[in-house]
Amino acid sequence: MILISPRTQVPNLSSQCSEPSTSVANQQPSASVSDQETNRISAPNDDISSSSTQQETLEEQPSTTSESTTRNKKLACVFCGHVEKKVGKRRLYVTIPQKEATVTEIKEMAESSRNSSLIKNLEDFPTVAYHSNCFTALKTTLQRQNKEKAEPGHWHANRQLHQSAFAVISDVITMEIIEKNRVMFLCDLFSQYKALLLEFGENKVKAEDFHDYRAENLENKIINSFGDRLIIEPSSAAHRKKIVYQFKIDTSQLAGEIANLEEKQQNRHRDVAYELRNSITSVENKKLPADLSVDDVIRGECTIPEELFNFVCDLVQGPDIRRKNSNEDLVKIKSVCSDLIYIVSKGRVKPSKHLTLGLAMKSITSSRKVLSILNRYGHTIGYNLAEEIETEMTYATQKDESLVPSGIRKVNGLSTHVAFDNFDRFVDTATGKDTLHDTVGIIYQFNHRINEESGDMEILNCSTSQSNDDNIESHPPRKRRRYEGIPQSIRTYYKKPLTSMPFVHVDSITQTIDACQFAKIIAMDKDYIWSMSLSRIDSLPMWLGYNCKICIDCSKTQTVDYLPPINSSPTSLAVVYQTLCTAKEIAKNCDQEQIIVTYDLAIAKLAMQIQLHEKPEFDNVFVNLGAFHMQMAYFKAIGKYIDSSGLVEILVEAEALAGGSMVSFLDSKHFNRCKRLHPLASGALQVLHFEKYLSEKQYDPDTLNEDLAAVINTPSEDNERIILQDSLQQILEDYKQYRETTLQGGHGKTAQYYLLYSEMINIYHRFSRSIRCSNLELYLNSIFEICDYFFAFNLPNYSKWAALYLNNLIKLKMDDSALIAEFRQGAFGVRRTNSCLGRSPVDLTLEQTINADAGNTLTGVSHFTNSIAARQRWALSHSIRTKILSAVKAEVGLSRADDTSHSLQKNQIEKDNKTLNRIIETMKKTTNPFSENLDKNILFNMSTGKAASSHVSDFLLNCKTLGHEQKLRFFSECSEDPTRFVKSIKRNVISNFASDCAKRTIKNKSKDNQALLKMERDIFGRLLAIAIEHKVDIENCLSYPLAPVPPALFHCTGHMYKTDKSTLSKHLKSKIEVSNPGHIDVEIIDGFYYLYSIGSTLPQSFGKVAEAILIKLCSTNSQEIHIIFDRYLTPSIKDCERLNRAEIDIPYTISGPLQPRPKDFLASLKNYRFKEALVKFLADHWSDNSFAAILKNKKVFITVDELCFSFSSVGNIVLKNEEPELACLHEEADTRIIFHISKIHDGAKILVKATDTDILIILLGNIHKFANLQIWLANSTSKKTTNQDQACINCTKLSVELGPTLCLALPAFHAFTGCDYTAAFFNKGKVRPFKIFCKHQNIQETFASLSNPEDILDDNKMIVVQEFIALMYGIKNCQNVNAARLLMFNKMYAMTTINDKFMKKLKGFNSSTIPPCLKSLQQKLLRTIFVNSMWQNATNPDCIRFKPENNGWILDETLKPTWFIGDSMPQQVEDVICDLIEQSSEDTNDKDSDVSTYESDSSDDSSDDST
Repeated sequence: MILISPRTQVPNLSSQCSEPSTSVANQQPSASVSDQETNRISAPNDDISSSSTQQETLEEQPSTTSESTTRNKKLACVFCGHVEKKVGKRRLYVTIPQKEATVTEIKEMAESSRNSSLIKNLEDFPTVAYHSNCFTALKTTLQRQNKEKAEPGHWHANRQLHQSAFAVISDVITMEIIEKNRVMFLCDLFSQYKALLLEFGENKVKAEDFHDYRAENLENKIINSFGDRLIIEPSSAAHRKKIVYQFKIDTSQLAGEIANLEEKQQNRHRDVAYELRNSITSVENKKLPADLSVDDVIRGECTIPEELFNFVCDLVQGPDIRRKNSNEDLVKIKSVCSDLIYIVSKGRVKPSKHLTLGLAMKSITSSRKVLSILNRYGHTIGYNLAEEIETEMTYATQKDESLVPSGIRKVNGLSTHVAFDNFDRFVDTATGKDTLHDTVGIIYQFNHRINEESGDMEILNCSTSQSNDDNIESHPPRKRRRYEGIPQSIRTYYKKPLTSMPFVHVDSITQTIDACQFAKIIAMDKDYIWSMSLSRIDSLPMWLGYNCKICIDCSKTQTVDYLPPINSSPTSLAVVYQTLCTAKEIAKNCDQEQIIVTYDLAIAKLAMQIQLHEKPEFDNVFVNLGAFHMQMAYFKAIGKYIDSSGLVEILVEAEALAGGSMVSFLDSKHFNRCKRLHPLASGALQVLHFEKYLSEKQYDPDTLNEDLAAVINTPSEDNERIILQDSLQQILEDYKQYRETTLQGGHGKTAQYYLLYSEMINIYHRFSRSIRCSNLELYLNSIFEICDYFFAFNLPNYSKWAALYLNNLIKLKMDDSALIAEFRQGAFGVRRTNSCLGRSPVDLTLEQTINADAGNTLTGVSHFTNSIAARQRWALSHSIRTKILSAVKAEVGLSRADDTSHSLQKNQIEKDNKTLNRIIETMKKTTNPFSENLDKNILFNMSTGKAASSHVSDFLLNCKTLGHEQKLRFFSECSEDPTRFVKSIKRNVISNFASDCAKRTIKNKSKDNQALLKMERDIFGRLLAIAIEHKVDIENCLSYPLAPVPPALFHCTGHMYKTDKSTLSKHLKSKIEVSNPGHIDVEIIDGFYYLYSIGSTLPQSFGKVAEAILIKLCSTNSQEIHIIFDRYLTPSIKDCERLNRAEIDIPYTISGPLQPRPKDFLASLKNYRFKEALVKFLADHWSDNSFAAILKNKKVFITVDELCFSFSSVGNIVLKNEEPELACLHEEADTRIIFHISKIHDGAKILVKATDTDILIILLGNIHKFANLQIWLANSTSKKTTNQDQACINCTKLSVELGPTLCLALPAFHAFTGCDYTAAFFNKGKVRPFKIFCKHQNIQETFASLSNPEDILDDNKMIVVQEFIALMYGIKNCQNVNAARLLMFNKMYAMTTINDKFMKKLKGFNSSTIPPCLKSLQQKLLRTIFVNSMWQNATNPDCIRFKPENNGWILDETLKPTWFIGDSMPQQVEDVICDLIEQSSEDTNDKDSDVSTYESDSSDDSSDDST
């Protein structure tokens, strides 16, 4: 029994519970139990009604109105015995009824309630008085009791539920109130009680069933159960909510607990949680049917309740309306809702997310552990259930005998076609061979709804409108995990020899292609306008994005679905025959006369042979050669064209391509990389070419920019000619002629070569446009042109079969086949989205869907080889997994549809423009192929500046013509003799820049034979693979260069890697603020830099040239001017650099001042004989007295060979004097400038004018010798002749900022990381190594001391140098370069077993990304020591302390760098190579090399694994 004591009222919180209120009852005897219960019942109940409702009830009582009652402040209430009561903040006094009817009503109430205390008070009190709320409380209680007796509630029928719920509530009261001594609201307990009733009811009861069950019922239960251990009474707060607390609780603790309850209202969330839980438990559970399909799994067992979804939306997105439409948030909200449903239902209800994600993760990882972890977190179903569902779906697919998936309509007119490809499962076997393969296929069809919503994706068309309602309600039998295989029957097909292949006449081919020229012209004009806009319009999208802006694409979208896989490789003739039969059957089911089936080359050529042999069985099947694989093969041909041309090195230098990806880029191993970087490189070249064109023309730049911008704002139909302004049309036509002149060699061989490369990329763009725009004529023309390069660059399979494919297309056109109309609609591509120009090649779509979405490659023999049933299930469920994965990716926005919208995104445009500008700037810094300074008769390497040999330039500039002639000859021969097709194609000798690469002779000492080893990009990897195969120690191998030249320092041609030296000077310049030096005492000028800067403005005769130069020199405010020229010695350590610059050695004589100068003065400066003659002429001619007026009070010094002369004027006479103190043996003006500075008097302010970074470094390295001089450097390319407003570097101040040690070490650092005399480290640059250099004092001190060749024998110095190299390559705590090479190799090629896949990857390794070996480093360090010694001794008349021969260089007519001394590889590897070359030579003599190569060429051409 529970005691409700009037002595213990709830404290008043406003008075901090200091004085409990008193009552009349305190002076009377204790009330009986029945009286106490009456008081409890009469109290206001917050759980039933609010205080406002109570007030309304009071006002309704007629006995409480002011007209019939009188208030009294002395009498006590007959109900409670109190004189006054507090209701909230007001005092309530008793009321004396004026009507007898009220007194009678009170007496009846006393009798009905059997309240003895009330009856006694009515008898004892002389006057009946009452509190209005006491009267109302008792009356309301009696009404409810009468109602409950008349109409029993719903809870009587659910007594067991109430018992279970109250048992839990009892536990809560025991733990929280009794044990923890806390206070709780009765309404909170009541809410929890109702939630428990719904929980235990398990969807059999609803909240409405407990509408009449009130808090008083629970209160009675608590009273009966806990008795006097608890107190239940109203709180003293305004709302008067009832509280429940332990009888023994301390008063102060009680007050604190109540305050916490009132302030925090901590249980509001519980009400919301219980309501949401109720919505989850009430959700309709649609069990998965017995005949399970992918659609059933994607649909899931339930839908998300609206209340739950809205709650999570508000929780995640908050009040910010900008987040309301976020697709990213929507995915996560659905995920959270699904997790809540799965967790609340304890896994009994499985939403779509848990089914699809579980199956997707099983497919991707095949890991029980991964799926178990996700399941424990509540994100997916478990592994066992996923396996059961996959098995059941596999069985269901086997029952469906229809070849056409449910998402494809079986009607004619929707252009339904198919594609098949090989899918490698890459299951490791013990030997690494015999990996498993499938043949997978897709089916695609034009959508019958043309006006789809923008952005809707048609990756899969799951027919969700139909559901198996009969099966949903039934309980399926226990699902099976083990798959009992159903054997596939594939008809055996025996190979038949291919004897002939019919071709149409060559004239028909050329006439058809000629008719396609108009489409080509339209496409070319659009491409040219884009290339012209690249340099004129800011933030211009790349090719695809630009065409999306100028084109209107009205073509239809298509549906893609998946065909049942064939558990065999498609290279089998029987499988290929089966695919043809499948295509034919699908055509029949769809009521089509013809069907297109797309393959890659390896399968297509087998299909064409079967088609010919089984004629006319497959006459209604057209074999389509996959355009994606054709593009990959074409990129491979382009790679051969630009190999070692310097273009790839430019991309690496511009940070557009990683150094380790050069080989794969040229070999076309990564399609996305090729299709991005080739257009960027081509675009950069076309920008430079168009800028050259504009520099020769007079056009208004503003008008041109406006006209080009107008093109973007006026889109046109994708296959229609663009409308241009008349002025822009004229420029376009003129520029096309200018381009044609360049392509014919009119602007030089270098310009011709690199623009031909751009034309090759334009062909790719036209091919891509033909597919995206469904332009059949452009498609035919593009394939016709691509075939030229297949023939030219020895891709015989694509040469033959692409030619046959083109022949078949032309034959369709000549026969006016119905497929032509479907091709014009876009049947040779698939458009899955509404994005403009979103159509992609069919075989690329197959790679992006079924091959990409079927899961990752699996490793480990245990996956399949131990379970044949598991292998069969995995193979047959291929399309199932694909659909599941596609659905998951589509849900989270990771679908790989060819959505072109990304090319128009702002961040993508900015990224592409930054990359393009870096490529352009790098080209300008190295070799601009369209510069007037290049010799027009020589083809130059863009990176090294090396001239190509004549046979290389002849081949590269005429390869298209060569391939075109071969192609036409092949067409002609095949049309005349069908058996010609099966004969081999003669291979060409490919002469590209790589043909001029370095070579090295190796010997087999045991057999006394030798071989010539050719330097190629992948030679290191191939030699290392040989070493591994023959079990040569890896660590020992990596201590050798494993190449004829060190790949980290030299190109394949043997020329040094170069780097942008100016980045170091810019970095140093940033250490201080540049400023104007003001008045200058002495000005020292680099002579040939000066001539280059003013050469274009010089007069036409040499006399006038000498006068103009002297006038410019004397126009400065300096009193003393030194102009210093290089000397040209031979042999010289600059021989290689001069060879790269293609300097000319042609005798030249200047006979007198009237002799006219060469028309192209700047080009003549490449002839060092001309430069020597010009310097001597200046020194002679300036002695003429006519120059006295120009000299005035200035003194001019000029160096001629090792001598120096000065010129000054006395009156009208010019004095020419030889200056013995300034005579020296220096070869370079860089060091001679330092020598002249050393002879200038103390206190002078000196300005050096030069652009070469070397001069700044040499100045800083020797500045400690010039403590009393102020030295400034003006190294900008400005043509100003005065010092006014010229910003210069204060070298004296900069040296203080850097510190003496760093300044002294700078020359050695600069020489070591790459200068005119020494090679740079591949892709390392200057700035990053310099930052590392600055952090290590010991490295600076060691480099500053490198001045003697014997330093390479000093172990301490060598350790420091090797440590610095390791740090440059990102390796810490390593002091040996050979060890660093091993560490980097192990990091990149970590392996457990050596298999075919590993060896294939190893052979493509680009060793330029790892440091040179110690052998190569020693020679590089010797060259660094020589250069550093020369620069440190620049103040001496002879700065050379020792000869370069045998100190990093070797004398072979000219001085050439010594790559390394000793063997390039271990002797065991040399022996193997010699034997292989000898064996290959014998095989070549015995066999037809062309035929044997042709037989094995399919793998070389196909590039099936290129994505």
